[in-house]
Amino acid sequence: MKRYNKRKTHGVLFDVPDQVGFAVTEATYIQNLTTLSRTVTQFRGKADLNFVDSLQMSLTGPQLLPLELVDKCIGSKIHIIMKNDKEMVGTLLGFDGYVNMVLADVTEFEFTAQGKRITKLPHILLNGSNIVMMVPGGEGPEI
Repeated sequence: MKRYNKRKTHGVLFDVPDQVGFAVTEATYIQNLTTLSRTVTQFRGKADLNFVDSLQMSLTGPQLLPLELVDKCIGSKIHIIMKNDKEMVGTLLGFDGYVNMVLADVTEFEFTAQGKRITKLPHILLNGSNIVMMVPGGEGPEI
């Protein structure tokens, strides 16, 4: 018969086997939080994601979703790398759910066989499906 001890880890009480050197890993902790959340959700009879989110956030810290990051860039300079050997640097005015973007004070860098071509534009609308990468606060490619 195994003996179990009560151990407190990160403020949560766990039943753990009585073994020398036993440690609760972060992955085990998150798994236990998820199990606990499911139990609470079943008890309440409805989905309650805020419960597990708040517990996981206390362990891992706040997480930022991609569109939230883009939203935080509105009004600031952003460097955008496109699929077609073009790069843009400008001030992000807005975007939609497809990440189509409106930029102001844009500098467009185009790389061709003849070399670099730089174009200045007052405004531009970018198709989100052609965007490869965005760098908040980026200055653009080296000239």
